[in-house]
Amino acid sequence: MKGSNTLIAVFLALVVISLLFTSTSIITTASGAEANDTITISINVSEKTMVDINPGNLTWNASGIFPGSVADSTQEANNFGNIWIENIGSTNITKIWFNASYPQGKPFGTGDPSLYDPANFVVLSNLSSGSLYFPNRMEYREEDNMYITLPGGVSASDSNDMFGRFRNNSYEYFFAIDGTNGNNCSGGTLYYSTDPHTKDSTGDINLGDNGGVVLQSLAQSLAINWSITNVTFGSETYCFAVYDDCSKAMFHKWNADAPGAGTGLCSNVPAYFINSNLVPGNLTKAWIKASIPYGVPHWSTLGGSTERKLTVFVDIS
Repeated sequence: MKGSNTLIAVFLALVVISLLFTSTSIITTASGAEANDTITISINVSEKTMVDINPGNLTWNASGIFPGSVADSTQEANNFGNIWIENIGSTNITKIWFNASYPQGKPFGTGDPSLYDPANFVVLSNLSSGSLYFPNRMEYREEDNMYITLPGGVSASDSNDMFGRFRNNSYEYFFAIDGTNGNNCSGGTLYYSTDPHTKDSTGDINLGDNGGVVLQSLAQSLAINWSITNVTFGSETYCFAVYDDCSKAMFHKWNADAPGAGTGLCSNVPAYFINSNLVPGNLTKAWIKASIPYGVPHWSTLGGSTERKLTVFVDIS
């Protein structure tokens, strides 16, 4: 959170303004000829940060939304394809970022639709035809590395290492983390595939021949037990954060609350969707879609037991 100047967009408020009137009169002469005088009006508007976010919910429910696809405005119940962010307060909004809810454990392979959080599939762009990014895509460790060759000393079954996937609609990348001296993933080394796995292509199957990236641990004074680096899949760069116990990893962009955001450890990834003035009365928008990976079960509504929310934050600092 960003302190007292940060507003979570959840409701609208009213601005109370005061009017100060000076002496006033309208004078009519005895003969009926018109005369006039003026009124000086002063309005003192207090500082208040407010934001209006629309629409209030998004539902992709049209036919043709299959695993391995991207659901767009044509498949949304009301054909919504944007999030509109309007400054309805009296102060300049200088920063905007997003935070999506996510499942609390690995839903893939459970067969339980209620364990999937659809907010974990939301992707955003700041351009109508720009690259789409997860604000914070959460992935959990896999217990079997299948046909993937891991770097020497890394084992998917070793709780001090991690093997996982970055799932993104019709493709996925594999990654592995060599824990620090067999202790945990804090400050370990990250290896990841250079070519994606798709339904028609095996992709890069040897993570040991790509070279590794040493993860940097966040200062313990922050009381956040994550290790951080930048990672690029294709043309898309994310801030990558792995939890010290090797249980989960997050890929994020435009999320100032995510581990490592806004620090030198993720210098190539912006923490804010907007980092300039959005003046009172002005608005901006984000393009939004849903990126459905393979392995998601059919159900009328995913995520029955999950939070299923995308939160928009604004700040005036």
